[in-house]
Amino acid sequence: MSFIDYPFAWAMLNFQIGGFTVLRGSRQIAKSTALSVRQVLNAHFMPGLKSLYVTPRGQQLATYANKLRETERACTLYRPDSKFRLNLRFKEFANGSQIELLHILSEAGPARGKSTDELLYDEFQDFDMDLETEVQQCQSASTNPVTIFSGTSLTTETALEAKFAQSSQGYWSIRCSCGNWNIPLPEYNVLDMIRPKGPSCVKCSRLLNVYSGQFVHAKPELLAQKQVGFHVPQIIVPAVVNNKNRWDSIVRLLKSTQNIKKFYQELLGLPTEEGVREITRKNLEDMCTLGEQEALQKRARAKGYEWVISGCDWGGTDPSIEHKLRVSTTVHAVLGIRAGTHEFDIIHMRRYEGMDYDSISADICMNHLALGGYAIATDVGVGMAYNSAIRKLIPSERHLMIRYMGPTAAYFNESDSPHTINEWQLNKTESITDLYNAVKRGRIRCYKWDQAQPMLLDFLNVFRAPCESPGGVTTMRYLPSATKPSDTIQAVNYAYVLGRLLLGEPLIADDSIRLRFEHTLRGTAIDMIMNLPGAISR
Repeated sequence: MSFIDYPFAWAMLNFQIGGFTVLRGSRQIAKSTALSVRQVLNAHFMPGLKSLYVTPRGQQLATYANKLRETERACTLYRPDSKFRLNLRFKEFANGSQIELLHILSEAGPARGKSTDELLYDEFQDFDMDLETEVQQCQSASTNPVTIFSGTSLTTETALEAKFAQSSQGYWSIRCSCGNWNIPLPEYNVLDMIRPKGPSCVKCSRLLNVYSGQFVHAKPELLAQKQVGFHVPQIIVPAVVNNKNRWDSIVRLLKSTQNIKKFYQELLGLPTEEGVREITRKNLEDMCTLGEQEALQKRARAKGYEWVISGCDWGGTDPSIEHKLRVSTTVHAVLGIRAGTHEFDIIHMRRYEGMDYDSISADICMNHLALGGYAIATDVGVGMAYNSAIRKLIPSERHLMIRYMGPTAAYFNESDSPHTINEWQLNKTESITDLYNAVKRGRIRCYKWDQAQPMLLDFLNVFRAPCESPGGVTTMRYLPSATKPSDTIQAVNYAYVLGRLLLGEPLIADDSIRLRFEHTLRGTAIDMIMNLPGAISR
């Protein structure tokens, strides 16, 4: 097999220990083929190497597994041995090397307990960035960690685009004999490079020799930090350019397309508009009908709500803060539930940055209790550090720790971890859908827009994406933006779910679990507690 017509392939075969490599490419440039060749060759020539391939969807995994088998059997070193497993998704070799393929979509469970040296993410544009930390732990014991991210950035909000933005951003640049550098980006008039005769200089229209190009990195300083990135569109790949039928189809498509954004995505590997939103800025502005925030907080302190509740989304940390794009912060939101109408008022929202967990937790508890908060819901998130600090000031019975689950999970259920008090599981897709609907129909309202805007804009940073369940059923899930914060929507969602549970809405299917939950949260008979004022906090 020769990669002479695929100039990016050497980068895909490079064994860089530490850091990461990102390949942002268009469709049909042999990304997956290069990864399969890499895995097979490294398994044969590097004894004891463990390589783990991860992709979000089941169909993507099946396609790659078949490609890997073709590559494996085409290799002259192929020697099947009944003593070693050699199936579609797990392969063992006599020299101790292993190849494993995983499908990880809405939770990182399949990766837990795995150990690997090499971690290869494919179709990373569909990956949920919230799962990366857990999956990355598969390399924690390796002395030679190698990480590659590859895929096609469809929008500016994808995980792949975030990784590429953190990389050196190498672009295949071709110098014409007239001296002009031709770079396949919109700001360098990439569409003018596409001419019937072949890739051409945007300045003088001479035909370009794509073999003469080289990767020029927009951020060369990141090469030394081993954060390497490459962008590969179809129009610089010799295997495409030198195939008359393929090139002619590109030219025809450019002339006839009614959707230039798709052309950018599929053929040029360039991200365009944001993903599909379930809520609009106008929806957010329309919910801000309650006037001054201080008036709502005064009402809460005067016990003017049936319940006051809080929600909190813990922000994580990043070992390379200077290169981190996504703002990961802690957000606390307090909601008051009006008696009779059971409408929810957002009365407090705060984002915390650059503080230690003791200070953050203390301030959250202070605000929660000052506003008459009855119970608080937080995510399991960063572990027990934050949550333990909360429980120093708020009884565990009134502190729910919530772990998001996939789109096929029960709406609200007991945790499968028996060692933590008051830990629960929540269907992320269904609960956020209900939250959006509550905003649209006016059940959730907020103080005035100019005060709430910086926090509420987080609601626009979660996007709808199709997914496939383990059983092969196509469903839908919500992905957070990889470059913008979405902490506020999670904090409000936890509080809204907690409030609905306090109101007795049927979110728990199992009656025995529901009764245990109500007893734990209220600590007494239902009819004795319903008239108590309170607050739900997150």
